[in-house]
Amino acid sequence: MGSINLSFLSDRRVIMFPNSMTATIAITDSRKTRTLTAPETANKPIFIAGSSGQQCIKYPAQAGNNELHQDQEKPMKTVSRSTLGLIALFAILLSACTTADVRTPEQTRAMLAPSGKLRVGMYAGSPSSIVEGATPADAKGVGFDLGKALAARLGVPFEAVVFPSNAGVLAAMASATIDVTFTNASPERAQHMDFSQTYMNVEKSFLVPQGSPITSLSAMQRPGIRIGFSSGSSTAEELSPQYPQAVMIAAPTLARAGEMLAAGKIDAFATNKAILFQLGDGLPGSQVLAGHWGMEHFAAAIPKGREQALPFMRNFIDEARSDGLVTQAISRAGLRGTVPAAAAGSSQE
Repeated sequence: MGSINLSFLSDRRVIMFPNSMTATIAITDSRKTRTLTAPETANKPIFIAGSSGQQCIKYPAQAGNNELHQDQEKPMKTVSRSTLGLIALFAILLSACTTADVRTPEQTRAMLAPSGKLRVGMYAGSPSSIVEGATPADAKGVGFDLGKALAARLGVPFEAVVFPSNAGVLAAMASATIDVTFTNASPERAQHMDFSQTYMNVEKSFLVPQGSPITSLSAMQRPGIRIGFSSGSSTAEELSPQYPQAVMIAAPTLARAGEMLAAGKIDAFATNKAILFQLGDGLPGSQVLAGHWGMEHFAAAIPKGREQALPFMRNFIDEARSDGLVTQAISRAGLRGTVPAAAAGSSQE
């Protein structure tokens, strides 16, 4: 009848299937059931991803004749095969690799929305976050729409916590006075919050006012050009090495940045194109320069200390991308300057 060779390598489990063995197992989480069939060819391993997206049963680097060939592998255990025993083994393995990540709906809700409502941090004037309308019902923005959908998924009330600038959002995340935001996943920000995978990429460029002699990114290299940036953002640090002869001037809000451009107090304003196009709509004759000097990778973020809710957040973002929610939110917000996010689901793409 043969046997199944089972090896435990750190936190990974690998199952080898002899050539005569086939089996099917269903993996169930809170919303879906996936069925995987074991390979029929000799010594082909199968991997099963748990509900968190973590790879629990994985292909080995090399395999042959019921053995795993990998450096520093631990002694292998052999389990006799039978139909009942195989199913039991699968159940044990799935339990081992998913128990640490799976949370009940109540636990997830308490972790992500401890106040009983989901407080979503946003900043005004950005279609990637929120663009407020005449009434609260008229608000739109990718962060706004994703936040509402997340609150509905959790089954809690949605509260939009709107700040005049992104600096306020980041400070609120660091102090955990908001529960989630949808923002650029930079290494600096990752020190104060945990991110899902990327759901949207947006180019970064410059907005110049009507009649500006600056018509290309290369023209930004001229000495003494005054570049505006949002207070609290990482733009100045990113731009300084690329444009060492420029003068960096902080703008406290996006509205103020538009006023500074119109009054000639800055020569260009730098941020992502989603904001630049939105800002330019209110400045007749202004131009967003073609090309980009950088890229922003938008992801969902939660405060430090709530990382056990990340599997839920990653699953939410995966589904938001696959079912069209992200695309719909981008379209409704009129957001421009995006490039497709990768379909894979790493925590920071």
